[in-house]
Amino acid sequence: MITAATNAERIRFVGIRGWVPAALVLALAGVVLPLRHALAVATDPALPPASDSSAMVPLTGVGVLGLAVAAAWSVSREYSTGTHDVARLLQPSGWRWVLAPMTVHALVSSVAAALAALLSVVVVALVTPDDRQEGLGTMSAAPMVARAAVVAVFVVVVAVAVASVLRRTGPTMAVVLGWPLVLEPLLSGVPAVRPLLLGSAVPTAICGPSGVPDGSWGSVSAAMAWLGLLAVGAFGVAATVSRR
Repeated sequence: MITAATNAERIRFVGIRGWVPAALVLALAGVVLPLRHALAVATDPALPPASDSSAMVPLTGVGVLGLAVAAAWSVSREYSTGTHDVARLLQPSGWRWVLAPMTVHALVSSVAAALAALLSVVVVALVTPDDRQEGLGTMSAAPMVARAAVVAVFVVVVAVAVASVLRRTGPTMAVVLGWPLVLEPLLSGVPAVRPLLLGSAVPTAICGPSGVPDGSWGSVSAAMAWLGLLAVGAFGVAATVSRR
């Protein structure tokens, strides 16, 4: 039954060209913004040398947020247009229809994030002069690329869970965009809360503690565990609500 639900979601995803937003995020976070960073480093000696973590800064911010927004918008539209209701007539088990879009969007976002991470390093390495590079290379960036794929899964699962609970595009977008762009900046001044924010956890999980200037998280594993816990909790809430 899970396979049937996931296959139906995959067909719908391909039919509406759901991969297009992921491709746009890939181009922006993997090529355009890293290229801008590389040109700035190459022409301004006052800037720190380019590194794997600096090349992936666009991915940890705009890239991950873009993937989350695309997934949440797609799933919320499915509820708003009634497509989800028709699907549930064929498969009444609600949690499967929460898991299905999560699986499809998480897999697509994971691949897009990994490719964006890899491309960002390649672009910066090609454009930046050798004397303006510091620990920059595809081999050294491999662990970050792998972590970017996992982080994208966690964040997209949370975004899809929000869409599955709210079931309307407007409220869903308000939460998915308002959380990182409005709420987190307001809470970032509270030391006790700062480590729990995605703005701290996502860069640390991908780039390590050096990816966050304030060092909110002491290790990659701690930040990754927190994001994983958020994803599991979000799925649990969405699965519970879907039974109503």
